Amino acid sequence: MSHGARRTDVADLDVPSETMTRPECEALQLERLKRTVAYAYERVPPYRRKLDEAGVTPASVRSLADLRRLPFTTKDDFHDNYPYGLFAVPLDQVVRIHSSSGTIGRPVVVGYTSGDLDTWADLIARLATAAGVTADDVAQIAFGYGMFTGGFGLHYGLERLGATVVPHSAATRTGSCSFMHDFGHDGAGATRPTRSTWVRCSSGAASTARASGCVSGSSGPRRAASRCAGR
Repeated sequence: MSHGARRTDVADLDVPSETMTRPECEALQLERLKRTVAYAYERVPPYRRKLDEAGVTPASVRSLADLRRLPFTTKDDFHDNYPYGLFAVPLDQVVRIHSSSGTIGRPVVVGYTSGDLDTWADLIARLATAAGVTADDVAQIAFGYGMFTGGFGLHYGLERLGATVVPHSAATRTGSCSFMHDFGHDGAGATRPTRSTWVRCSSGAASTARASGCVSGSSGPRRAASRCAGR
């Protein structure tokens, strides 16, 4: 599989992180909070200035309660430091760049290292496993593929889990539902107006897609996935 993805058994999907106790989880959160603040302070001048203005140093972060002392990162920060001013690594370590559409100004730009992409795929694999997805499933992705992160996270996470991925993207309604029917999909990743949704289709739903009106109905692929799942 591409981008280092591998077929993965459920038992390999970081069970300790999924089953740790609350004290263990909070200890890990504090360790990572301290590390993240120190990393940003040392490597990103705009963050160092914001932390200095807030009176926060890495050494002063001693508990999760200190999280409330950290300054927010706003869209203005992204706009003011466009395009690479908030990157914490040199550009030669960035292997992919995504951005927002920039409809209200300069786009919000995010850079990913190979390690970031690996973590992203692992987390999506864990998310999909929690939703009941297995290597036996066929999943259609109806998110767009482009500068928006869209379908990429689900795509590589599902491949890492071992599911069969159909990268249909945000194409035509008829094509989307036809593939659901013809390929025997078990699930679909799509977008709703205010949230991203992973829809698990019920067994046999794809085989009845045409009969239920998915192919020729008036709703787009977003609703079609829900309709095929009987939701």
